[in-house]
Amino acid sequence: MMRLHVGTSLERPPHKGYTNHLRFAELTPRSPRPRPATLARWARDLPEGFSTSLVLPLDVCAGDKGWLALGDDEDATFAWIEAATLALKPSAVIVTTGRELTTGKRDRDRLTHYFGRLKTPGAARVWAPAGLWEGATLYRMAERLEVMASVDPLSAAPPPARALYAQVRGLGERSRLGEGLLLDLLDRMDATGAEEAWVSFSAKGAHRQARRLLELAEIEGLIPAKVDAEEILDET
Repeated sequence: MMRLHVGTSLERPPHKGYTNHLRFAELTPRSPRPRPATLARWARDLPEGFSTSLVLPLDVCAGDKGWLALGDDEDATFAWIEAATLALKPSAVIVTTGRELTTGKRDRDRLTHYFGRLKTPGAARVWAPAGLWEGATLYRMAERLEVMASVDPLSAAPPPARALYAQVRGLGERSRLGEGLLLDLLDRMDATGAEEAWVSFSAKGAHRQARRLLELAEIEGLIPAKVDAEEILDET
């Protein structure tokens, strides 16, 4: 069965009402970047078994000369990323790039250099691009960089993969994700054959959508039912 982590995108750690129902959150701290000591406190305050991912602040992904061009701050920036990863202990670290990062040679070289230096101890590395990076072009580059590509499976079905990171955004007619779209999302994720998947929602009603996706995943047999999981724990 798939190991499925479902939650919402949050700027700060979740409150108890959230952690009572969901066991994953995508943390998106704003610039300026938080101190590693702050991230370590966030991790300590989360309940046991709760997992997170960390979306790097924009000042970590871009410099004065554009996306992934960090200039004189490069050494300090990569040192912060490594320290932040060790402090928060996320399951994944996400690097965001905007539409200005093209598929041309200069920006391919920037991608290669940035991810060549990026160290995220114990966490998967995820690239969340915008603009021209999509489809086969995106997946080929992600494979070359040895990273996961963040996708929205409702926009385009992702290819087969051992692991999948999905960021589901509410846009236009999808501002409210009904049960039909949630079932489509599960079908497209299941079709990849992924052994582990992360899903973050940021649309209106994201918390409700995340909870319902987990319920549907149980009904569809993609993840163990809660009763079954509790019985397994009782037997161990």
